[in-house]
Amino acid sequence: MAAVKFDQVYKIYPNGYVGVEDFNLDIASGEFVIFVGPSGCGKSTTMRMVAGLESISRGSISIGDRIVNEVNPRDRDIAMVFQDYALYPHMSVRENLSLGLRLRKTPGAEIEARTQAAAKVLGLEQYMDRKPRELSGGQRQRVALGRAIVRRPKVFLFDEPLSNLDPKLRTGMRVEIKRLHRQLASTMIYVTHDQLEAMTLGDRIVVINQGKIQQVGKPIDVYNKPQNLFTAGFIGSPPMNFFELTLYHEGEQLLLKNDVFSLSLSASHALAAPLLKSFAGAPKLTAGIRAEHLKIARAGTTKPSIHALVEVVEPAAPEVFLYLKSGNASFVMRDDTVLEPLVQAGETLGVYAEPENIHFFDGNGVRLA
Repeated sequence: MAAVKFDQVYKIYPNGYVGVEDFNLDIASGEFVIFVGPSGCGKSTTMRMVAGLESISRGSISIGDRIVNEVNPRDRDIAMVFQDYALYPHMSVRENLSLGLRLRKTPGAEIEARTQAAAKVLGLEQYMDRKPRELSGGQRQRVALGRAIVRRPKVFLFDEPLSNLDPKLRTGMRVEIKRLHRQLASTMIYVTHDQLEAMTLGDRIVVINQGKIQQVGKPIDVYNKPQNLFTAGFIGSPPMNFFELTLYHEGEQLLLKNDVFSLSLSASHALAAPLLKSFAGAPKLTAGIRAEHLKIARAGTTKPSIHALVEVVEPAAPEVFLYLKSGNASFVMRDDTVLEPLVQAGETLGVYAEPENIHFFDGNGVRLA
């Protein structure tokens, strides 16, 4: 295993399009890092530059102590697992697993030992003489993983490896990959647009948009403290709800409001300082509230609430999603205490959020700390 370092890496195409811009990241040896973002954001391009399948326009990528910009892909000591399994249909599982070693003229005894070890780790021992057409999708993907394992590379690269699997198989393979990382203690970089994979697999996630890193951190930290509007809206399912607000400073009170939502805070409240700092520049800001932080205002509550029309009730046991509309604002709340029959489409509800569960972003979309 080895550390991977990106130092001001750019990918600029001949037509001037910048696919990756000023990419800076240190991945520790043995770390499992996820590149996540929407299609076309540059995450796969960045991985392909690590593999040597894309040239680097500017900056450098290091694997271990060696800058690999000009190193041939086969000499970088990496192994890559793709979205399609890329297995040779005329070869058995055993032959597919050992092919890379055979091409490198590895001694026969070592080939057999590595192949058997990989098959045992991935539960492929009983399938060694089968051809790929005789395997399920999950089994084929395990063969693709095994082919990478036998190489014993410094770095594993995964490019959307589970995209072709059905949901049940995806869940099982996520567990397999997580277990594999724990057993091998290898450096792994994993590309996905699926935030569930990102949140459950990696030690850290790297959120990417339009070729730029938006945020890097542990999954739970990125979820709880998104640094900008893009990350807040991309990470989380359903996405965070956003409300455009105007901030009014009246004596000892701060008032944040729009046509459907208002929140009053004292100037001594913990949120007041960053809000006042924002007010000095421009009074417009965005409030973000996650679906699980919206609560129904029960009878007698004194919480400031949004009065909203229930447009859709979506049971997803043990939770219920309520799709709401208030004025021009549409938003969603998630509640595990509401039974479907108790709330019906067409009803009007009052909903609220505690101030500490509201995220504020300035006019540039940057989180107010």
